[in-house]
Amino acid sequence: MTNKKFLFLTGPCGRDLWMYKIARELCKKEQIDDYYIAIQDQNVKFLNELGVPKNRIFKINYETQNEITKPDIDYLKKAEKKYKINIWDLWNISAPRKKSRSKLPKRLIFSWMEYSIKNFQGVIDKVKPDYYVVYGPASFSTAIFHRVAQKNNVKIIDMQSSNI
Repeated sequence: MTNKKFLFLTGPCGRDLWMYKIARELCKKEQIDDYYIAIQDQNVKFLNELGVPKNRIFKINYETQNEITKPDIDYLKKAEKKYKINIWDLWNISAPRKKSRSKLPKRLIFSWMEYSIKNFQGVIDKVKPDYYVVYGPASFSTAIFHRVAQKNNVKIIDMQSSNI
């Protein structure tokens, strides 16, 4: 019997520690393989300090990425259909939180979107998780992660709106 694979989304405000502790509790009851999405450099560092192997941590930080400088609009249109998303609706989830985001060029926004979609899909393809554990999507990138997980038939455990 193979271990169930859990993909945990870390983040600010102690979410990295919280997700790590949830994984440790699950390990006491079940045989699991735990993997982590780190959305900030500090999450990677913290998880490393806790002893999480580097090959179990995937950093997806759109703000510091430099992989995509010229967005592929055709790819984004196809992704909108495939994942049933609207890029501008997703952008409006988090853009109002920072006034500086209202002045960002569309090219940069599209680059961030493409980076988030491609990299999360890449993690899904590599890990093939059974479960994705998240504390509610709160930004455009985490909303993208949610939709990509759904499209790939990954069971989503949403700690924010769950009965746990």
